[in-house]
Amino acid sequence: MVKNWLIRTKNNHILGPVSREKIRELISNGSIKGDDEICSGNGYWIHVREQDLVARYVMGSEQQPFNPVQEAEPVFALSPNKDDLEYPKGEDKLPGNEDLEYPDREGSQTDATQIGLSLADLAPSLNPDEMDRDSTDPSKKKKCDDDKS
Repeated sequence: MVKNWLIRTKNNHILGPVSREKIRELISNGSIKGDDEICSGNGYWIHVREQDLVARYVMGSEQQPFNPVQEAEPVFALSPNKDDLEYPKGEDKLPGNEDLEYPDREGSQTDATQIGLSLADLAPSLNPDEMDRDSTDPSKKKKCDDDKS
């Protein structure tokens, strides 16, 4: 039992793949209606209301032909003709080592990791006692509490 049939409802929902027998069953019990479409593989979508096509491809044993639009010829050939391509005259050369070297950074913005400063150099010149006093100062805490309200 080959499951290569698709169903497209009138709301453009695609269901499947299902077998030919399942399509026959769904048509006979009315689950898929005249506005719904079916196709086999990469064939043409046919409406269920097109009784002659349904009788030929679903109820009969004839294979549905492929859709030539969906089976278009490839644009790019697998082996192009070298005469069609324009190549520059001369020999192909690989780049020299000087072309592959990392560009020098002179004149560019200096990287922050190469400045030679540490975070300790940037810290304010407070001694540890003053820092503790600021964090436990009740007047500072009061001010923060006033900001919240």
